[in-house]
Amino acid sequence: MCGDGGRESQGGAIAILNPVNTSLRSSNPRSQAELRFIVGENQSHTDRLIYHGANGRRRDGFFVVIHEQGDLTTSPEEAGCFHKFKFEADASGSGSMTEMRLSQPLEISPGIGGVIGRRISIFDDASMRRRSAEGIIGWN
Repeated sequence: MCGDGGRESQGGAIAILNPVNTSLRSSNPRSQAELRFIVGENQSHTDRLIYHGANGRRRDGFFVVIHEQGDLTTSPEEAGCFHKFKFEADASGSGSMTEMRLSQPLEISPGIGGVIGRRISIFDDASMRRRSAEGIIGWN
């Protein structure tokens, strides 16, 4: 990111998720959600995610698709599917933050096996028809 955002790096990766419904978008950063990919001792992989809801809302039970490509100008179908899962929160988390453990660790790197630079879509339903937010996964 360019400029001084006033935010320190926390390690791992992050996706800033913007609503796909243009009427819900605003210049207010509170309309954006975040999905953080947390690294532990193994700094190259993550098996823990933290979702920070938009407008301070707690959220659970949605579906996440990490696409093969990072191009936001194509349709989600054209972007392909690298990895998908249902976000089911653990008991941990507070306020607008929910946390979950992944059954399969994800590599935090760019390139063929990693998630950095990939497009990410959030769907409200298992049929993957109602997309609510999207973004690009980047370094945190």
